[in-house]
Amino acid sequence: DVSDAISNTATANVSVTNNASLTGGTITLGTVAGDLFNFGSLTFNSAGAVSISEDSATTLAGTSTAGSLTLMSASAIDDGTTGDVSVTGAASITATASTITLGNNAGNNTNFGSTSLSGTTVSVSEDSAATFDTVSATTLTYTAAGAIDDGTTGDVSVTGAASITAMASAITLGDDAGNDTNFGSLNFAGTVVAISEDSATAFGATSTGTTITVNSAGAMTDAESDAANEITGTSLTLTAVGGMGIAGTPIHVAVTSLDVSNSTGGGIFVTDTAGGLTLTDLGGPNGNAVDGVGGGGAILASSPLTIASDAITTSGMTYTASDTGAGDHLTVNSGVTVENTTGALVLNAGDNLNLNTGSTVRALGGGGTLDLNLDAGDNDGGGETANING
Repeated sequence: DVSDAISNTATANVSVTNNASLTGGTITLGTVAGDLFNFGSLTFNSAGAVSISEDSATTLAGTSTAGSLTLMSASAIDDGTTGDVSVTGAASITATASTITLGNNAGNNTNFGSTSLSGTTVSVSEDSAATFDTVSATTLTYTAAGAIDDGTTGDVSVTGAASITAMASAITLGDDAGNDTNFGSLNFAGTVVAISEDSATAFGATSTGTTITVNSAGAMTDAESDAANEITGTSLTLTAVGGMGIAGTPIHVAVTSLDVSNSTGGGIFVTDTAGGLTLTDLGGPNGNAVDGVGGGGAILASSPLTIASDAITTSGMTYTASDTGAGDHLTVNSGVTVENTTGALVLNAGDNLNLNTGSTVRALGGGGTLDLNLDAGDNDGGGETANING
């Protein structure tokens, strides 16, 4: 009867050279100390719980279904070129000290209610939205046809590179108190992206989104130390503890709106290449566009640069609208305060410097200096104007 349970005794020793196809109300095999199970390939079908532990590598073949799944292998787990897996509830997949490769071929169809993964190199493509329960991997490549999240208690730990892609959908990771989220380096692609990491954040190859928020419990760095953009999108909010980029190796972005905050130490070093940047409050941890320890840092835009919300820093800060041609103005909007305490505050306008009516630009504290520069770079050969109306 296909509704009956399938299980084994402690002395069971099952070896199938080719495919083993199992159907039952529940399936529990290989989970008793002393048993031994090995399959050439494996297919299971159950409306209930499936729990299988194999004493060798596991290849899923054909179409496998389960209400919930616990799959453990003493070696690698994969689904070949045509294996399909559908789990309506939670799926827990463990490859002991080995790889997990699921859903990456055109012939695969892979869907889980939620997912726990434990392995070394983990690469999974899911044909629906994805929810992480617990993920532990050396490297992680995860692609979902829908949104990716980690619920209220999901934990993700990747010691090496993590690449997370939600096809035309949102990514939400680490934003709840019950989450614990850590990556060796991070690369993402989605629409609305919100990621909070419980350690330092190292950005890998270019990440993309529309509205992007990344919060780090440590410093933010460019993992590749190159001039390529780490993040491309429309609006970007970055929050770091201990530094955001370093002198000579800033965080490169291509966005039109930016909100940055840095606390404790380090500095803020961000270069934007989009060709027009507005520093504005996007709902970060404070009401400012730029906040915290500037640390002698610099925000450089490939022009123009507009400061549309308060920018309040300590220990030095430079704002530059690069002189690449006409219209490389630096503008501080009306009612906006740009302030630095201790150290130099520098505003470099590639062309005009516009301090609009009601704006405030000031350097405070011991050793504080204010430098206002227009036509900085002088790459277009024209004389420019300082409009000081604050």
